[in-house]
Amino acid sequence: LTARMAGLQKALAPAADPVRLVSFSVDPVHDTPEVLLDYARRAGAGDGWLFVTGPREALAALLRDGFKVAWADDGPPASPITHSDRFVLVDRALRIRGYYHGTQPDDVARLARDALALGAGKTS
Repeated sequence: LTARMAGLQKALAPAADPVRLVSFSVDPVHDTPEVLLDYARRAGAGDGWLFVTGPREALAALLRDGFKVAWADDGPPASPITHSDRFVLVDRALRIRGYYHGTQPDDVARLARDALALGAGKTS
């Protein structure tokens, strides 16, 4: 998913109205701000791509209740955290405008087009 976000960052670079990308940690115990900063550097994240962590309960509530995407931490020991592969497009008023499969190149391309159109005021 990070590689897809990096591609999305490049696709959105020409936007007249900058688009923010936000990656949420699904392992806040391990993903300290320092770990995420290093991860962001390795991913080639620019200033408009934020990496967010916080208390596990708060992140779980935000992902499940706010963004309405899957997240659970009751999986097997080899992969204890299960999370969605979806990217969510959110407008400035914090309304969800669309869901996109982050593992599907066509969906990520559609997200880029939709985000550029939203930033240009071409959607309602």
